[in-house]
Amino acid sequence: MRALTWQGRRDVQVTDVPDPTIQEPTDAIIEVTSTAICGSDLHLYEVLGPYLAPGDVLGHETMGVVQEVGAGVTHIKPGDRVVVPFNISCGACWMCSRGLYAQCETTQVTEQGKGASLFGYTSLYGSVPGGQAQYLRVPQAHFGPIPVPDGVADERVLYLSDILPTAWQGVAYADVPEGGTLAIWGLGPVGQAAARVARHLGVERVIGVDVVPERLALAAAQGFETIDMSQVDDVAEAVIDMTDGRGADGTLEAVGMEAHGSPRARLAHAAVGLLPDKIADPMMDKMAVDRLDALHTAIKACRRGGTVSISGVYGGELDPMPMMEMFDRGLQAAHGPVPREALDRRHPPRGARRRRPARAGVAGHAPGAAGGGRAHVRGLPEEGGRVPEGRPEAVTGSAPSTVLVTGASSGIGLATAHLLAGQGHRLALLARGAGPLAEAAAQCREPGRPTCSSLPVDVRDAEAVTAAVERTRARLGPLDVVIQCAGVAGYGRFEEVPAEVFEGVIATNLFGAANVARSVLPAMRAADHGTLVIVGSVVGNMAVPQMSPYVVSKWGIRSLVRHLQIEQRDRKGVRVSLVTPGGVDTPIYDLAATSSGYLGQPPPPVVTPQTVARKIVGALPDPPRRIDVGVANPLMSLGFTLLPRVFDAIVSPLFKPGGAGEAHRGHPRQRAGAPRRARAEGDPPRAHPLHQAARPRPPHVVGRACWTPRSLERMFEACGRTD
Repeated sequence: MRALTWQGRRDVQVTDVPDPTIQEPTDAIIEVTSTAICGSDLHLYEVLGPYLAPGDVLGHETMGVVQEVGAGVTHIKPGDRVVVPFNISCGACWMCSRGLYAQCETTQVTEQGKGASLFGYTSLYGSVPGGQAQYLRVPQAHFGPIPVPDGVADERVLYLSDILPTAWQGVAYADVPEGGTLAIWGLGPVGQAAARVARHLGVERVIGVDVVPERLALAAAQGFETIDMSQVDDVAEAVIDMTDGRGADGTLEAVGMEAHGSPRARLAHAAVGLLPDKIADPMMDKMAVDRLDALHTAIKACRRGGTVSISGVYGGELDPMPMMEMFDRGLQAAHGPVPREALDRRHPPRGARRRRPARAGVAGHAPGAAGGGRAHVRGLPEEGGRVPEGRPEAVTGSAPSTVLVTGASSGIGLATAHLLAGQGHRLALLARGAGPLAEAAAQCREPGRPTCSSLPVDVRDAEAVTAAVERTRARLGPLDVVIQCAGVAGYGRFEEVPAEVFEGVIATNLFGAANVARSVLPAMRAADHGTLVIVGSVVGNMAVPQMSPYVVSKWGIRSLVRHLQIEQRDRKGVRVSLVTPGGVDTPIYDLAATSSGYLGQPPPPVVTPQTVARKIVGALPDPPRRIDVGVANPLMSLGFTLLPRVFDAIVSPLFKPGGAGEAHRGHPRQRAGAPRRARAEGDPPRAHPLHQAARPRPPHVVGRACWTPRSLERMFEACGRTD
């Protein structure tokens, strides 16, 4: 057959190569009817030449007609039209089961330390012959190829192989809020598609940046604002000026390693390309640099607290990055190969913009889940749209849903209840403290708001939780959503925290979450409908001093939620989500048990309970597996794992006695009340009643704090304010 092959730097030729054959039971052979040149193929033309051999077949954007299938391929047959995603994935390994198809463990190129194999993209990714040929062997064809209906022209669906999913995920990663602005660097195929996807997803304003007149004109013709790099002195300043002096809410870099404006890196690329492969290979692997002008500009043009989405391909190992600027401005960065997210939405990426399913539900009921079997192309919109898909919808816009909230008397639980009540949903509120719970329910029953019931319940009591859930169902009907917010905290060195306090924190936070899940999941599974949201914490990803019971409980919650998510895979209509906030200004710190002699305080940056509530409620129409709240969370989690000494030097002091207070003197709660201080000898003890004494016990004296059976009982009532 004939195929486009790499023959050397800046030298590609159409040559004769052997016809592909079935090599594994999971293979398929397709006759290529359409293929495309990706922008990342240009990197093979020059920069990535050391990883190619003469005769390598290029191309990873392909579709065609199935000619032959192996014995293990059942969802396609000869004669079917298919689109072939660029990444080769098995669909069943640990990574694939989490939606990370581009990291498939079955096809990972482990000898190169890289992710899943790709079609036609160097020895780094498996040297798999590409699709710019008459025929293509498709490994893992039992999972990869997407059937295409007859009657749809190739050019309408070919871009599902790479360009459209990459653009879609780039926009999703940018996470632009409603009414926000997205700035896109690079108006090639991905950039143009990203602009249209952003409009389709409701982004109010899109600004495109490029230097090629034809690309700028094409974007302008679609109604997008544009910036010609050659006509402005500072592109970042131009974007900032266009956005009220703040910068874009999200920036999307769709250029990659060969951007204009990086002359030194360009010289280095050219020099390495002239070296023999035996010298160039190790240099590229250990010392490579990229041309970063577009990426650096995208970082500078992003507003504080915004997100930089990186769709361009990079290969540098020694790239200089403005880490101080990114840290100071609280920027989030999201990047990596698209894991077929726009083709198969069963595992949406963390932080992605959540959208309502395409299929409308019957009034008063959530839409049905996506059917079993492989994903298919259905009903493509006329312009740059996504493939519609069914998903379970927890909180619909067409009819009020029934939502149960635990820990609803204060903090995140109360803020969430207020928000849901304002949207017209039927509520059931649970908390331990009867007085504060009654106040919360009264607020949610204001005129014009729907039904709101309340039941004082201690989530540590499994039987009481089950009884409360059954009473709620009897009164309000089946539960659409359950949000578990109940929680308490305890401070002090591990050996100084009394056993009953340690056990009480674990019982409330971890066992309480388990009791709630155990009481609601059977009915959700039976109906194949419902969402369970459990509030954890960013400390569930790391360890900090002076909070051992709280940290252990949050690690346990993280494990519990992941276990529940795995067990619900056979119920597409049942969703379990974990919320991981950072520092939140809630009463849990004021009422926490402490053996340190100091009052607790949330570590900066601090958000309000309302911020967390908005994240939770906003995610309910299409619940993700994880809802992260806090711009510093990814940095802290990454630092704990990769840079433990740096983490201990910077983050840990924020959690030590007085550390957070010293680091965050301007905290609103501190300004409103007495300043944070160590407790004097005569001060009354501050401790949650995390253990109910059945008989008198001697007091527990630890440092400057003292627990007695009576003080535990007194604090038991106050503890309801953090539930």
